[in-house]
Amino acid sequence: MDKYFEGTFLATPRKLNDSIPESKQEFFELAKSRVKYMNRAEFIKWHEEMFGDKLDAPASNLIIKSETGEIENFEIAINNDAFQIDEGDYTDLIPCMIEHETYEAWIEIKEGAMKKELESGKDEAFLKKHLLAERNEFIMAEKMGLGEKLFEWRMKIAPEKEAEFRSCWKSTKKKMKEL
Repeated sequence: MDKYFEGTFLATPRKLNDSIPESKQEFFELAKSRVKYMNRAEFIKWHEEMFGDKLDAPASNLIIKSETGEIENFEIAINNDAFQIDEGDYTDLIPCMIEHETYEAWIEIKEGAMKKELESGKDEAFLKKHLLAERNEFIMAEKMGLGEKLFEWRMKIAPEKEAEFRSCWKSTKKKMKEL
């Protein structure tokens, strides 16, 4: 057993349904059961064990492995401390981050053009995956009435990405008006 994946193994590997809508629903349900909540120190340790580097504790990350057509390893890690900033409580945004990580994992696991792009290892593919997941995160926040709060929190943790967050939030609001 790889140390890299200790604790992330599913008791029984899961094969997704062939129908995309059914498998997506099944996958998102599985993801809810694979969330691990940690404080900042635990998150840094987890990230170092999983990825071999000491990242300065982002809000969330994930690990997923499927080399046999079945999901063998899956875990979403949430850094609870990242949602307490400047006396502000942003813990009501945690479901949005779980949505973000779940959507990134979904893109990685499902068959299709995006999976082929990701397998190529190109940075553009990973950015595209991240931006699609970020859009889903903002959609969820808007549906919860927390779009502005998500933008505010995002700006506190990564102000250098204001253009990215503003663009994503703006396109999300536009898309939701169209629905």
